[in-house]
Amino acid sequence: MDKYNNMLDLQKALLDNGVIDIAGEINEDTILYVREALLRLNTMNNPPINVTFTSSGGNCDAGFAIFDLLGNYPGHITGTVTGFANSMASIILQACDVRRVSVHSRICLHYSIQPRLTRKQRKVPSERNKVRKNSDKVDGQFLDAYMTRAIKTRRAINKYLEDEKELSAQEAIAAGLADEIITPKIGKKPRGGK
Repeated sequence: MDKYNNMLDLQKALLDNGVIDIAGEINEDTILYVREALLRLNTMNNPPINVTFTSSGGNCDAGFAIFDLLGNYPGHITGTVTGFANSMASIILQACDVRRVSVHSRICLHYSIQPRLTRKQRKVPSERNKVRKNSDKVDGQFLDAYMTRAIKTRRAINKYLEDEKELSAQEAIAAGLADEIITPKIGKKPRGGK
């Protein structure tokens, strides 16, 4: 993949309107897209942006890289969840200045998923311990990322992570993991005016 050509036509058009869309699985392609988008925005004096989310999460390293990229963006960031922001997507959301969640959206919190052990790791206790320690380290990063914004106690957020808690928009606000609920415009006038 080309180092600076990671954006589809739709992504470029959205970026022209100040939107970065994080949809689907979070992976290395997502990092490259977000990085390029932020670099392009940097050439425009870091305008306010909206990061939209409909993602079930993905790779931890990719997610934390995006969390850091957004966290270091000098412009104002509004994060908007439509549908769901689960796992790493919910962590990335915490890097946004304002976190908006549509009324029927969900945010799922959980600790990292344990990697499958290799044959060597299963047989050699010291190898198993290395994997466990690395998992514990990543789990600590999960909790720390949520605690940058949470208003619930560390113990309460830890319990959410252990229970793989799915939060409604209202519960996310109460936990301090979102700031606003977006409600649909019921009764909108039909297009064309009448």
